[in-house]
This record gives sequence, C-alpha cells and structure tokens, in this order.
Amino acid sequence: PQRNRRSAYVRAGAGNYNSSDVRAGFNLAGDRFGMIVNGSHLATDNYRDNNQLRQSDAQADLRYVGTRGTLYAKLGADDQRLQLPGSLTEAQIAANPRQAATPGDFSHISGGYGNLGGDLMVGDAQLAMNAGYRGKQANSAFFVATSFRNNISTQVTVASFTPRAQLPFTTGAIRHSLVTGVDWEDWDFDQTASAFASHSLATQRDKAFYVQDTLSIGDATVISIGGRAQTTSYNLSEIVGGSSAVQQRNLHAYQIAGRRKLTDNWTLYGKFGTSFRLANINDNFNLFTGTIALLEPQTSHDQEVGIELKKGPGWYRLALYQIDTNNEIHLDPIAFNNINLPPTHRYGAELEGKWIFSPKLSVFANYTYMVSKFRNGNFGGVDVSNKDVPLVPHAMANLGASWEFLPRTRVNAEANYVGEQRFDGDETNTFNQKMPSYTLVNVKLMHEYRGWQVNGGVRNLFNQRYFSYGVYTGFPTYNAYPAAERTYFVSAQYQFR
Repeated sequence: PQRNRRSAYVRAGAGNYNSSDVRAGFNLAGDRFGMIVNGSHLATDNYRDNNQLRQSDAQADLRYVGTRGTLYAKLGADDQRLQLPGSLTEAQIAANPRQAATPGDFSHISGGYGNLGGDLMVGDAQLAMNAGYRGKQANSAFFVATSFRNNISTQVTVASFTPRAQLPFTTGAIRHSLVTGVDWEDWDFDQTASAFASHSLATQRDKAFYVQDTLSIGDATVISIGGRAQTTSYNLSEIVGGSSAVQQRNLHAYQIAGRRKLTDNWTLYGKFGTSFRLANINDNFNLFTGTIALLEPQTSHDQEVGIELKKGPGWYRLALYQIDTNNEIHLDPIAFNNINLPPTHRYGAELEGKWIFSPKLSVFANYTYMVSKFRNGNFGGVDVSNKDVPLVPHAMANLGASWEFLPRTRVNAEANYVGEQRFDGDETNTFNQKMPSYTLVNVKLMHEYRGWQVNGGVRNLFNQRYFSYGVYTGFPTYNAYPAAERTYFVSAQYQFR
C-alpha cells in the first residue's frame, strides 16, 4: 500500500478466441495503516479446440508502518479450470493445427496462501521475518476418450519460516552490506491416480542457511561473496504397491562476483560459482504409474564475464558465459517419467544494446548465441558424448521500440526471433528434422486521457504458424503443440483518485 493514498481502478479487456479479462483493485492507506486489494478474472477459449481457460485470482496486503519497522499480512487465492488439447502429430498439424488430440482432458487447480511478517530496525541493522502457508488442490483427467483414462488428484501444502538480517558496517575504507538468514520449508504431498490404483504420500523438509557480503571499495569497485548450505530430506511411499524410499542430501552453493568501473563509460564485471536445483516431490513420482524414482539434485558450475559501455544515448553490453551441469532434472516425454540427464556443457555470448534518444523514443536490441552439448554419458543405451542438448536454439534475437508519437499516445513494437532447435526426446541427435525457426512481431498502442488508459494490440502480427515445443516420438515423426496465430486484444482501465 502507498501511504496516505486512496485510489481504485477497474479494467476490462477483450480479444479474439472469445477472450475477456476483468480486473479491479483499490489502495486505501493513511500514515500508519494501509491495505491494497486486487482481483481478476480471465476467460478464453484459446487457439486450440478443448483448450478453454477460466482463471480467477485475488490478493490482499494489509500493512502497519511504525517508526522503526513494518508489520504485514498477505493473503491470496486462485482458481484455474483448463481444458487440455494434447500434442498433435506432424500429419495432424498439417491437416488442422487447431484440433484437439485429447478432446476430453482437463485440469482444475485451486489454492490459497497466507503470509505474516515484518521488519524492525535495530540501530543500522534491519531484522526481518516471514511465516507462510500455502495449499493447492489439483484434479485432472488424461486420455479421457480412451481405455487409458487416468484421473489424478493431488493435494500439496507447504509451511515456511524465513528470518533474515541485513547489517551495514565499515572496515577501514570498505563499506559492507551483510545479509544472512535461514530458510525452513515443510512440504506434504498426497496423490491418487486411478489408472494403476496408486496412492502416493510424501514429505519434503528443507533447511538452509545463507550469508552474503557486498563490499564497496571506493566509488568504482563492488565485490559480492555469498554462500548457502542446505539439507533436504524426502520420505516417499506408495500405499497400494507397498513401496517406499527415503533420501537426504546436503548441498552447498557459492558465488563470487565483482564489478569495476574502468572509466566514466566502461565497466567490467565477472562472476563465478556453483548452484543447485532440487527435485520437488512430484518430480520423484511417475504421474501415471505412481512408481517412485528418486532423483539426484541438479548441480552446476557457472561463470560469466562481461563489459558494458555507455556512450551518447546508447548503453551496450557484451557477455560470455559457460555452465557445466550434472544430473539435470528432465521430464522424459515418452515415458512420462522424470530423469537425471547425462552431464552437459553450455556456453555462449550475449550482445545487448539500448538507446534512449528522448523521453518519447527508445529502442532496444539483443542477440544470444548458445551452444549446449552433452559432455559424456549415454541416453537409452546410446552414447551421447558431444551431442546437442534438445530444446536449445543456437540463436535468439529481439528488436523493439517505444515511440510517443502524439501527446499521451505511445506505440510499442517488438520482433522476437528463435532459431532452430532439436526436438525433445532427440538426445541421440538421430532425427533428421529440427524444430523450425520462427519470428514473431507484436504491436501495442496505448493512450491516456483524464484517468483512462486504453490499450489495443496484435500479437503475432504476420500470422506466423509455429510451435515452441515439440517431441521426437521415434516413429519417425514428431508431436508438437501448435501456438496461436494472429491474436487481437483491446482493454480500457479507469483510475479513481
């Protein structure tokens, strides 16, 4: 909530594919107490058959601001009903990309959360704490029109407690900003699947400690050193089949980063460290069979170095990076099972530029070159050393501009290019096709007048037929999810003050 402010807004929008979007909210705050509430409802039939979406969301933030700190309560709820059209074969896409492969499949997800917390200044130090609880209920049905129908019901709850502190201090001529804290999470999972009469129960417990110190040396140099230690334990069981598994992993990560201003125009930066990603409870179960497949944590070593230039109206950045990953967590789309991939090596370059010619005209452009290879190992009994990792295009680029061509009237335009990439499931690089490259152009027009903001736009202006995800089925052909063709939308919002 913004202090000493009373305001509200309403917004309504519509588009093709029978789409509508309604939002409303208000900010009501005095000098000490305040609250902000927002709600929205989105409805659309979407591009594909059997892909109707109905989604509602609501959030509230209640806050007290004192002389030395803040107390808050945050609440939220959501409900989503979504029909699932499934992936299409190459032949089906050619015949009718809008058709549904699974005309009866659907999902319904509802949930809510609550957070209580605050912060307190003790001298120069800031102490903060957040306690949260979140729950989710999901019901879905797959392959409804076949003998393989599977009804899945999932309940997930998580409680969290995250105290932390920020302490500024100096040692000689070096200014420090030390941040440290504890993350504690407690997950519970309950899932039933009808196809194999499975009933899965699981818990996940996460405990972590982290610390980071940012050092400012003079006005030209900043160095950041940080680390995290985490213990995660899983306890999983399949009630009907009688199987169970437990796992505990102790993980560490660190990062060292530096930034040096060489001149008024040139800045050099670099960072290196390690990171990890944990499998969540659902990753450790097969969604359709209920069988347990405990995954190892995904770990990586990351490095990046870059240089920035400010000159005239322009800002430019060039960066080089590489990432070596072990046990990358990946969904096998054929077996519907999560797995750990063989080790990978990723490297590339990023080139970026921004130009602000005036408050009314700005332009941006960027280009990314990426190479992703398996370092060694096998997939399905086949050696994949030095093979391309699927779903990674070698090139991506974006170009855009924002122009206020009339008072309070602005047009935004952007073009996004995604290069060819290998299909998911083609880890052996034996499929003779790649996912085609595509370029999307989006345009949006905005006008403001006496509290009104009116927007209109077109996504995929040139009606590009494309898909951003496809899987090699080995028959030999592929399945994919065709993306929407040209999409129109308009909206109007009024701000009450």
